[in-house]
Amino acid sequence: MKVKFERCKKIFSMFLIIVLLFGILPVSALQGNVSDSTTSRIVKEIVEMREESVKYFICEDGSYIAATYSSPVHYEESGKWEEIDNTLTLNTKSGEAVYSTKNGFDVTIPQNLTGGRSITATNKGYTVSFKIKGDTNGLNMRTTASVVDTDKLPSVVKMNDTVKMTGEVSASADISSSGTLTEGQKIEKFNAEKMTVENQTSAVVYKNFLNRSDLEYVVTSNSLKENIVVYAPQSEYIYRFDLDSGGLMPAEQADGSIKWIDPKNPDETVFLLDAPYMYDANDNESFDVSMSVEADGDGYVLTVRADSDWIGESGRAFPVVIDPSWSIPKSNFKDVYVINGICANEPRAIKEIRAGRNLTNTVRSYVKIEMPENLPAGSVITGGELTFRKQNYFKALGHNDIDILVYDCKDVADWSETTVCWNAQPFDNSRNGYLNNNAELIDSIPATSDLDSYSFDLTEAVKRWVYTGINKGIMIASSDEVTRTQVDFYSSRASKIEKRPVMSISFDAPRVSTQVWNPGAGATTSSLINVVSSSPWTVDVSDVPWLSVASVTDDGFKLRAQSNPYADVRTGTVVVKMTADSTEIGKITITQLGTEPAVVLDRDRWDVDESGEHERLVEVSSNASWSVSTDSSWITLDKTSGRGNSTFTMSIETPNETHTTRTGTVTVQAGDVVETIVVTQFDEVSGYFNSIGEDGVSRVKSSSEYNHKLSKWAMELAYAAYNPLTGPIAGLVPGIFMEDDIPTATELLESEGFNVQSFNYGESDTVAHVIAHRNITAELSVSDICEDNDLYFGGNENDSFRECDRNNYCVDNGSVYILRIGFDRNIGSNSQYVLNEAVNAQNQLNNNEDRTLVVVDVRGSETLQDWITNMGSQAGSDSQSFETGKNMVLTSLLHGTGDTASCLGCNGAGCAICMGYIPYYNIHNPIVLVTGHSLGAAVANLVAAHLSTCNDANCCGFLNGDGTDVYGYTFATPNTVDTNEEGSIVYTGDNIYNILNNNDAVTFVPRTVDFSDWRNTTWKRHGVDLRITMPMSIDKLLLRRLSTAAIGAGGHAMSTYNDWLAALPDKLGKTADDIDLNDLLALTDNRDELGLLPKILWAKCPVSVTLKDEDGNVLAFESSNANAVSPQMANSSGIVSLVTDNNEKVFLIPFGYETVDINIEAYDYGTMTFSTEVAGLGSAFNKTYNNINLYPGKQFTAQIAENSLVEDIQPVHVDENGEQIPVEENPLLKSAVIDNPRVPYGTYSIITVVTDKSVIKVRFICRANGATITYTPDNEGVISYIDNGDTLTWVIRRKFASGTVDYDVGVKVGNVWYVTPNVFTLTVY
Repeated sequence: MKVKFERCKKIFSMFLIIVLLFGILPVSALQGNVSDSTTSRIVKEIVEMREESVKYFICEDGSYIAATYSSPVHYEESGKWEEIDNTLTLNTKSGEAVYSTKNGFDVTIPQNLTGGRSITATNKGYTVSFKIKGDTNGLNMRTTASVVDTDKLPSVVKMNDTVKMTGEVSASADISSSGTLTEGQKIEKFNAEKMTVENQTSAVVYKNFLNRSDLEYVVTSNSLKENIVVYAPQSEYIYRFDLDSGGLMPAEQADGSIKWIDPKNPDETVFLLDAPYMYDANDNESFDVSMSVEADGDGYVLTVRADSDWIGESGRAFPVVIDPSWSIPKSNFKDVYVINGICANEPRAIKEIRAGRNLTNTVRSYVKIEMPENLPAGSVITGGELTFRKQNYFKALGHNDIDILVYDCKDVADWSETTVCWNAQPFDNSRNGYLNNNAELIDSIPATSDLDSYSFDLTEAVKRWVYTGINKGIMIASSDEVTRTQVDFYSSRASKIEKRPVMSISFDAPRVSTQVWNPGAGATTSSLINVVSSSPWTVDVSDVPWLSVASVTDDGFKLRAQSNPYADVRTGTVVVKMTADSTEIGKITITQLGTEPAVVLDRDRWDVDESGEHERLVEVSSNASWSVSTDSSWITLDKTSGRGNSTFTMSIETPNETHTTRTGTVTVQAGDVVETIVVTQFDEVSGYFNSIGEDGVSRVKSSSEYNHKLSKWAMELAYAAYNPLTGPIAGLVPGIFMEDDIPTATELLESEGFNVQSFNYGESDTVAHVIAHRNITAELSVSDICEDNDLYFGGNENDSFRECDRNNYCVDNGSVYILRIGFDRNIGSNSQYVLNEAVNAQNQLNNNEDRTLVVVDVRGSETLQDWITNMGSQAGSDSQSFETGKNMVLTSLLHGTGDTASCLGCNGAGCAICMGYIPYYNIHNPIVLVTGHSLGAAVANLVAAHLSTCNDANCCGFLNGDGTDVYGYTFATPNTVDTNEEGSIVYTGDNIYNILNNNDAVTFVPRTVDFSDWRNTTWKRHGVDLRITMPMSIDKLLLRRLSTAAIGAGGHAMSTYNDWLAALPDKLGKTADDIDLNDLLALTDNRDELGLLPKILWAKCPVSVTLKDEDGNVLAFESSNANAVSPQMANSSGIVSLVTDNNEKVFLIPFGYETVDINIEAYDYGTMTFSTEVAGLGSAFNKTYNNINLYPGKQFTAQIAENSLVEDIQPVHVDENGEQIPVEENPLLKSAVIDNPRVPYGTYSIITVVTDKSVIKVRFICRANGATITYTPDNEGVISYIDNGDTLTWVIRRKFASGTVDYDVGVKVGNVWYVTPNVFTLTVY
């Protein structure tokens, strides 16, 4: 029974997939024959069909492509596959600064190694953590991790700078480098770009974590790759890590890898430590790297040992990279290469696969790719392409060119990537011995040095793999294994996802070529129906006696219709199904005209937006002459009549400038038979809520979809709400930021046909707002209209109702005035509240097309009371804050300001204020748009969340109650919810969008006051935050010159938001209607980590400092050189600079400033101190480089990027040859390592300090209070003092006070102390 049920589920799943594919198939594709193998341009991704490592795309001709990636590109959330984003961002976790991934592979990497902090990786609920052992000789605990682009990793850059060629230099090329592209190549290039996945790889580097060595971590969706980059010979290459396996057990494998398994489920590998290897700068490699794991208390010690003899060989090209990696066994690719010689019994699963022969060894590769699971049953495979990116090309002098061959493994033994090797492979292992196996050659490509990408046609193999389920993979080899020519390809383990192999499968989903057939009434006629299906199929016409099937082949059949002797039209349906399980392949609807005149149209509806210049072709099927006409002057037709099967064109040339949607009818008549097409042209406001498809049929954009047209209009409303300027300071703020000719919100809304009421616009008021309404055209999403004589929301004939109190919003109050939404105003003391059947201007009752749109537009800060409201929110005021502002707006909207008796008798102006806007106008089931900027945005955010979550019928009965009809768009939104407040809940619904400029200071407040860590805040916002960096856009010349970005004000300006929204369609190359949430998410970044305040740059001693923008314009210049010539400065840079009495060049760089390039040139001998900090946040946000040696003409560069953290800003020395050499943070202090970062009270701690030979004193500085402990070589606490020649080693013993303390370390040379911050952390318990 269970087997049968599972089979039914699979059949049903396939049915749903086929239905889905038909639902998005272009009309042109449905009308044509089976697509041929010609490449077709991708239209879009089919998100619903995603798999973990597979994306599906639909093409213009109706065919599909399934792209299989070599690692996961999606993660599952709430039953949906979402895009993985492995971007590493800086966050705070358990009080520590760590880099972590946004989603996908769950990895955290500490910002620094102080205090023995660990790297963590999580999979299947298990978390492993590891850290380099604290007693490692020379360990630099103060090194700080910085995010680096994968292509710029030291391990990659050094390798790319070296050409490993004996005779022929390798060049890089792609499809666009060969000159003019053919149309097919253009389509292939376009499709490749569409299938490219982004944000799949991130990397960090700990510079100089050991002497002359870096530590890199590269995160992909299924691996945490660790590279130890060694720049110079060492005494040994042994690296030990403390490891907490989280309950997993190690299982060492024969190939040198280590599986980590759950003891309760030993057959499942949770993590895999891949077998390590190493390679040098010339890409010579060695597998003489061992890895072992030993139990140590509750954890393990992992030891990696690299062969010193290999690294120490004469001529070894540094850096040498030692490569152990953690991975998750999640890959649709199994790829490995095998090599003869001394490693003939070992498989090689590393960052590349290979084919050919180098100077000593012959190599082949084996690849096996899992087929996509969501390919609809019966799909016809039309193409299968496997693409590899070249990693290296080698050809010895005098040797021959080769072809890269791909053989099918179908006729040889199966293989496993863990056991296959040269001596145990499916093919004959003699040179070119694969020819002895009589295997099928699938494809071959000539290998050249300038070919960057190799795409193999595996179509026939893919068909077999999909249709039969038997997949033994392929073997890749050289056509001549004697000649010394070899090609290396990036494997599924390459550091950068973009370089990993990709398998793309083109297929046609099961379908029939014709869905509609309209045969004439005369003689018997037939139509050829093509069937696309790789599975056997049947067609049944037994239920339609006047239809029959003939000439059945594998590709289709002829459908015959007998002549129709009757006057009337007759219809029938034919279904084509798969023979095995009756899954429907396609359905054909047949409409046969009768002997009497008849007419059939291909549509009965055409929807267009408010603009002009619309055109639509209509297909007419008829057995007679027919006429076509329209009842609307704004619709034009290209003809007035036709005969038989023909077409005509409808056009709309004039825009709809009215405030209502207009509707017209096009009528086609043949004899007495009439068919009509309803033509709807939306007005502008209705158009904001309707999206029109390519078929000319509209749908309402739900509140959970980002709607760019609506967002842009909402910002215009929020901008207009500031007018008229009110109050004594309004002319300055916000007036100075206002552009000319901005209408008032009332003017803007009235121009769009709204009924408008303003609230709180007096000089002494706060939270001014406008509420307006009008009817728009939008299909009703919920049928929630009361029937005649229904009691309202739980009321009874005794008038026992609950009133919505102005402040508490729901209190029992007996027989009183309540929200009579959609009900008769004429109430008595005991009368029932019934629907008013007369729908008039004061009773907006919605139907299935007309909806009432209510706009709530809240003004930003303008009056003195507004500023008090802002400050009250930060101070937690109960009397004036964002929360009280929300209550004001809800009072205006729902409850009114007057007492019951006077409001009931109200008639005329002001009644809406007295009674409440919604009750006064009896509005039921509306669409509500809530918007605002700045203070208005904060209040709008709270109002929208309240309306979205209020489920009390008496309070919010005018809404559906689930947020589906509440659209919230807020701009420059402050934080609105303090999660520390008891009972506070953050509404995360996706119907509220907060558009936030990263260069806007207001979006970071209110917040928890913790200046020791800017990122520590408990304040949040309701809805979805979209943090995007926007350029400042202010029209006032004075402000442009002052560069208000220095305080974040320019980024807060209404015009900055307004102009950015207007420019976005051009920026993205999309129409406003096509922009979706994913487009905005792709532009977001996590500015919360970066702070608001200006950065300060300090450069002390005999140097000249020049700051430039990315275009080379000089922004600032300072020098103490009497002969210095100040360069021509750019106008209004906004950067403040000065020279102090201590010869310090100081530059204040405003918050939100774009990238600044720093050029430093010494004009005398001496040393330089280079420092950057976030103003006002102290040493926690400071980075200093001390004692940098100078000589006249010595040059340095640095860069302060717009979104950079101070720890990422590093000066680089540029030598005479242009080589860039990073400056050490403090060359006088080599290292300072504590023996144990956690000791019991009363225990001695041992700190080993290595300094330059010129150092005369060492000092430990408590960061919390500045207390210092100073040592000289003869001090009692210095138990060992060793002169190493160029360096000194100080071994210091001391008992420290209890507590957890961060320490800086200072060293003294002459009369000057040089301090390195945050060197180690000690916990004494």
